[in-house]
Amino acid sequence: MSCEHKRVLDISAKASDCQCFSVPHLAIEHDGYAPDIDELCFGDYIEFSICLDCGTVVGFRPMSDEEITQVFEDA
Repeated sequence: MSCEHKRVLDISAKASDCQCFSVPHLAIEHDGYAPDIDELCFGDYIEFSICLDCGTVVGFRPMSDEEITQVFEDA
């Protein structure tokens, strides 16, 4: 049975270009605007919902190393 995400915490933040991201296993360090990652972040914004029942980011799907590398190259 999968979670229906009936209880969520919505988070929305605007950080302009003052954001830091790190993906240690890929040696990615990024400062500035957020990469475009569906259901997480883009440009100036970090926006996501966390299910308070199962602890997952609602709507986020797992990403491969290749996808992660590409979004940071495009950022």
